[in-house]
Amino acid sequence: MVQLRYWDYTSPVPSRDDNFINRALNDYGPYRGLDLSVNGSGLLIATTGAGLQPDGVVWEETDDVVISFIPPGAATNYTVVALHDDQQRIGGVPVEYEYQSGLFTTITDGVVLGWIYHPGGGAPIATSMLQSAPKLLPSVRALELVDLNRIELIPEYPRSYVDLSTIDPNITFEPKLFATATEFLIYQKVSNSPAAPGPLSLTQHFQFYVDEAPRPVSFSFYCDVPNVPSTDLTVQIYDTDKVLLPVTGSPINTSGWETKTVVVDRTGGTFNSNKPYTMRLVFNLEKGQEISIGRIKAVFWPYPA
Repeated sequence: MVQLRYWDYTSPVPSRDDNFINRALNDYGPYRGLDLSVNGSGLLIATTGAGLQPDGVVWEETDDVVISFIPPGAATNYTVVALHDDQQRIGGVPVEYEYQSGLFTTITDGVVLGWIYHPGGGAPIATSMLQSAPKLLPSVRALELVDLNRIELIPEYPRSYVDLSTIDPNITFEPKLFATATEFLIYQKVSNSPAAPGPLSLTQHFQFYVDEAPRPVSFSFYCDVPNVPSTDLTVQIYDTDKVLLPVTGSPINTSGWETKTVVVDRTGGTFNSNKPYTMRLVFNLEKGQEISIGRIKAVFWPYPA
């Protein structure tokens, strides 16, 4: 058994030991600055700042770094990374910057600086298309994790409202039930009577507030939505200006109880601090059908889905 101590009294501090301590005690990523932005010339840049590479090397940029970017013809998402290959050579190896197609949170031999959500059409890069990665400076990171904590909702949903006075007599709204057949499950159910004249709908409103920076990225539903004609769960997201936003993954149908996720467009909409925004669930039901929902999970900016 061997014990190594970093650094004991009178110990030298070679770069190898220094790098080991950095990566052993800290997560790698951007710590200060290194935000994605667009400069006065319309070029994509990483601002001044400092970060830690997976190999333990700490690097600092004292000037903004221009990252070559060619606008795509089709709508494309990218991840911007800072790469480093630690080699035994005098002066070391520079950190290099590039962007790669797709959305991801880790990269081999490098650090993720943020993401680009480009609408295509060769449009020039704009700040509205950019999202910088979270900073790992401990105090900043701790506050951000609090702000971006996922919200989990279980029936009877405390953030919801259903106008019972407008419901058709053939619609039954049950806000809180408990199942024990296959799993312990608290859920909500909306049903349309077999005697109804045809398909009917019910709308449920959920209220969220923008607290500082966070905005919604996605909503996941543990639900049972029969895959039959005229029956689905449609999810609508309205920003703080009451504008309907594009979403993917809606309407929802399932094969029994499944988790389905709806992703909110990240490039549009207004989410002003301390203002409310709304998620509407529209239950579309053929006669004799029912839709049930258990857990709803709300996930917030800035992470890729």
